[in-house]
Amino acid sequence: MDFRNRVAIVTGSTLGIGNATVKAFARAGANVVVNGRRSELIQQVAQEIKEEGGKAIGVKADVTDSRQVGALVEETIAAFGRIDILVNNAGGPADAPVTEHYLDIPEEYWDKLVDLNLKGAFLCCRAVVKHMMAQRNGRIVNVSSGAARRIHGGSTGHLPYTAAKTGLLGLTRALALDLGPYGINVNAVLPGLTASELFEKTWALRTEEWRQAAVSQIPLRRIGKPEEIASVVLFLASDAASYITGASIDVNGGRYMV
Repeated sequence: MDFRNRVAIVTGSTLGIGNATVKAFARAGANVVVNGRRSELIQQVAQEIKEEGGKAIGVKADVTDSRQVGALVEETIAAFGRIDILVNNAGGPADAPVTEHYLDIPEEYWDKLVDLNLKGAFLCCRAVVKHMMAQRNGRIVNVSSGAARRIHGGSTGHLPYTAAKTGLLGLTRALALDLGPYGINVNAVLPGLTASELFEKTWALRTEEWRQAAVSQIPLRRIGKPEEIASVVLFLASDAASYITGASIDVNGGRYMV
């Protein structure tokens, strides 16, 4: 896939799937924007891309803050003059409070998870769409989760995360409908268990029996790699997917099948 002369913003791109994605875009010729909330990691990733011959800038921004999102977009336009691709990858779970029932989940915990996994994507879409509409072209890829398909029990903390990632699928379809006439494609990917840094920490805390049981539920019998998610994101952002919009693509080794 050739992304020369295209500009891609990948939110939450210092680690894991986002990191693999922003580097894959750069290797395919795109001018990329590395985003996160830790300045040292942002600049480290941007420098790694430059050392490989890519073009990158790093922009610190909390995607749950509309002013910071606006600054992210402004810096991108100032550096590259346009925005062709937005990957809403920033998100993830958080340490769940200890509660016995869903009704006991603190409001602030709900807000934190929904803001990070759903509101942030909305704010970023809202900020870039006017530029894409003016170009009559653009690609938006939202990174949801297998949790939006396959409900997991055992922890009340899953509720807001699952709700937010499911809401992201609705946002994807609604935007695809509204933005299609402007030549803007909006799709989502739903990763399954993927060997990111955060996943590895959680995985290490599980028992061997639990890990074997989890892998046994995956027909391909292994955990996914961030690069395998990134390759699907790049496909959806490419000309090869020009007639795909409003789709939600599962990338989970077969753990969930429609």
